[in-house]
Amino acid sequence: MESYKKVRLDREVLPDYIIRVNRRTKPSIYVDKITEQLLTVKVDAVTISSMGDAISKAVTVAEIVNHRIKGVHQTNEISTLSIDDEYEPLEDGLEKVTVNRKLTCLKIILSLTVPAKKTSGY
Repeated sequence: MESYKKVRLDREVLPDYIIRVNRRTKPSIYVDKITEQLLTVKVDAVTISSMGDAISKAVTVAEIVNHRIKGVHQTNEISTLSIDDEYEPLEDGLEKVTVNRKLTCLKIILSLTVPAKKTSGY
């Protein structure tokens, strides 16, 4: 794969109440954003989204928020996402390569109100 370069796709811009957790950013930054959304902006729910290695950090962030804000209701959803990574050749004569990989995804929904429908992840 030394002869290839990964094609970076632009990510969509998400609303403030959806937080994408990555493994490089400190949990305190996410906790501050979520706390601001729930208490200051007064949104109905905040969604924490993470994939792969960042799942453990997302769980940590949700637990910290649960301890800091009393009365938070949490719903978890686990899914699998299939991602196609494209690689462009750096040398002439090579073709574009697509690699499919599967990632585990976790979505944690934090709300100050009881969810209308209680699911298995409540």
